[in-house]
Amino acid sequence: MKKILSLALFLFVPFLGACSLKPTSPADQTPANPRPVACTAEAKICPDGSAVGRSGPNCEFASCPQDLVKKESATIKVFYNNSNFNPNSIDCSQVYPLERTIMVLPETGDLAQVALQELVKGPTNEEKSLGYISWFSDKTRDIIKNVKTENEIAYVNLSDIRELIPSASASCGSTEFIAEIENTLKQFPNIKKVIFAIDMKPSLFYKWMQIGCNTDNNNCAEEPFALKVK
Repeated sequence: MKKILSLALFLFVPFLGACSLKPTSPADQTPANPRPVACTAEAKICPDGSAVGRSGPNCEFASCPQDLVKKESATIKVFYNNSNFNPNSIDCSQVYPLERTIMVLPETGDLAQVALQELVKGPTNEEKSLGYISWFSDKTRDIIKNVKTENEIAYVNLSDIRELIPSASASCGSTEFIAEIENTLKQFPNIKKVIFAIDMKPSLFYKWMQIGCNTDNNNCAEEPFALKVK
């Protein structure tokens, strides 16, 4: 009898072990050599005109050349009017500084144009909640064509803004407009004076601002705006 029981156990135990094994599902099996991902051939055009394609396991676009350039942060000031500090714009020339941190290329050195481009974006929603107001807003963010500094004078060349913000040419409006730009630029020690132009024609700007030009202020000389921007 003992020999019969021992034989039965000997045959039964392996059977239990075989039954307890969990079959492997296809999802649990990782191929030893996965197939490479075939990305589409479409391309993204970068700001500098070059093109990059998709690559990698997720088929994401490669970085544009300028995205690979290391940038450094800099803190600059922008100047706006403030309805809390200057109610009803009692003093149209009074503007107040706000600090902003921007990313710049370390080799550029001159932050004047970068600061001005930051100014013309206008106050943020948070800054507006603190009373900061301006002629500048998201619709004016691209009005700066270029800024050139020479002999402590900043020559600011604007796109045609006369229809974009027509009321800025009013008496108080023009004073505030100019004060915001001048104070933003004069934070830099190499700038003592600012002269404006619309499409490289200063006479258009000063006529629109109802200031005019004469031989004393020399505001309407076009030669400095025609020179190559440094």
